[in-house]
Amino acid sequence: MTTIALVTGLIMLVLAYFSYQYIASVYDRGRILPALGFEIWWIYIWVPLGFAITGIQYGLTVYKNLTSPDVYLSAGVLDGYAETESEV
Repeated sequence: MTTIALVTGLIMLVLAYFSYQYIASVYDRGRILPALGFEIWWIYIWVPLGFAITGIQYGLTVYKNLTSPDVYLSAGVLDGYAETESEV
């Protein structure tokens, strides 16, 4: 689980970097939406932000798995099954 979270987190941070580069190029062009009147880069700025937050979350999962004897799916979700059975 640690390896999966580490590789996925690194991929997310690399995608955040490349998407930021794209946003910078769109910003330099200075295009404006004709109907709304604001710059186009405001629409795309959420992509690198989401990638960065996701990469940080995976980094926290790696840290939690390295410092804890249990296996965690995320920083707050422990891997495992419930003790009680439930009928479907």
